[in-house]
Amino acid sequence: MRGAKDSAATLLLAPEHLYTVAEIAAVLRVCDATVYKLCASGRLGFGVGPDAVRVPAGALRLFMAQRR
Repeated sequence: MRGAKDSAATLLLAPEHLYTVAEIAAVLRVCDATVYKLCASGRLGFGVGPDAVRVPAGALRLFMAQRR
């Protein structure tokens, strides 16, 4: 089984992928509610699909770069 760091690295390498709230929560090691709050506050860019919130890979990379 792969470790959390491997999973996060794999997610960040897919340039055009749209991530689910659960995937973003796993990468950031926070709960789903925190991801929704980050999106609602404008700190994490997102799009709303027909049935769910999706976060583009670029928005995740930008958010993580700003946190450093």
